[in-house]
Amino acid sequence: MVPPPTVEMDPAIKAMFDILTQNITQMKVANEAQAERMEQLT
Repeated sequence: MVPPPTVEMDPAIKAMFDILTQNITQMKVANEAQAERMEQLT
């Protein structure tokens, strides 16, 4: 597989993507913590 050429992104779009990935990571961490808590309760 040839990697796609690096696209020069609009700084605003790049910032938006950064925030999105950050939010997704935080949600994943929160979900895992929630799952652990549920296991401890049962």
